[in-house]
Amino acid sequence: MTSGMSRAFTLIELMISVSILGIVVLAVMPSFTTDAPLKLIATANIVTSDIEYAQALTLADPSDPVIVRIDPEAEQYWLALTSDPETPIPRPESLDEESEYVIQFGDNAEDTLQGVSITAVDFDTENTLAFDAFGRLEQLEDLAFKLTNESGDLYVVVTASTGSVSISNDAPGE
Repeated sequence: MTSGMSRAFTLIELMISVSILGIVVLAVMPSFTTDAPLKLIATANIVTSDIEYAQALTLADPSDPVIVRIDPEAEQYWLALTSDPETPIPRPESLDEESEYVIQFGDNAEDTLQGVSITAVDFDTENTLAFDAFGRLEQLEDLAFKLTNESGDLYVVVTASTGSVSISNDAPGE
């Protein structure tokens, strides 16, 4: 003889099942989000530190200032001496003297810079950023590097009168 009671889930069993399902969803969810905004911020920080490094080197030896040259077609920029603007300076952290201070963007870049493009905004001369002996920009107007990827744009802005470098969501003058 069978009893009229059928087996059902208890409230506790149902809560445990939902909790396990929630943990699985939380574990899988980060793989569906993009890291593009983080890459853009990391790239802006790299560009900012490189500009400040060029400024510091110029302040240390104003007889041959260090400039930042950008080549948007090749998706790169480099640090060079004013006396030889086409030859990148060596990287200071590298023991290999052949290691040039060139930052590559786009598909051929290291992971952080992949998918990010760079353009010069409001540059007076040949996509070159140069500081004077006091750490100010040689040009009279603020300039910026526009960094772009699938998440949007960020600007690394250099103030002409002080040489200070900042990261902004807006282009200079907006």
